[in-house]
Amino acid sequence: MGTAKTGFSHDELWSVALPGDGYAIYQLKEDAALRDIRFESLERLHSKGLTVDSANYNVVYSGSFRTTPSTNDTLVGLWEKFNLLHPDDYKGHSLSVSDVIALKLDNQISCYYVDRFSFVKLKDFIKTESFLDITQKTHAQGTAMCKQSVADKLAEAEKKPKRKKSAPNKGREMEL
Repeated sequence: MGTAKTGFSHDELWSVALPGDGYAIYQLKEDAALRDIRFESLERLHSKGLTVDSANYNVVYSGSFRTTPSTNDTLVGLWEKFNLLHPDDYKGHSLSVSDVIALKLDNQISCYYVDRFSFVKLKDFIKTESFLDITQKTHAQGTAMCKQSVADKLAEAEKKPKRKKSAPNKGREMEL
């Protein structure tokens, strides 16, 4: 099961869009400056003094899944899915060298570079906070925003001049 969930920050993707075990497919942005690293092996990147930088990538697809016996089986299954059996709503190119697969298993995120003949684990592709840490941070930010909003409204109310309460206007009495 998957969907083209895009437009999320890394933290939002993992805490909001994919709350359970899941994956995300990252592909290099369509940018002329990245043309020379697209489809390059990790060895070739390193020989040029380059690293894999998440700022150069977009999430092109994400989804949830049931875990398989091993991480390698999961990666191979995703490689097959995105090369042989593209989902109907998948808009990226076939999974290739230079793409990155991010997995969230048991609330831990790990990222793998699709290399020529294997998947190479990347240490710093994205912040690898646990899902619990991300959720707590998101909750704390939301709570702080609510508290600030209440404080702003109270301060605004204090600035307004207080109106005196008066008896309701009964209108004019008729003269006889």
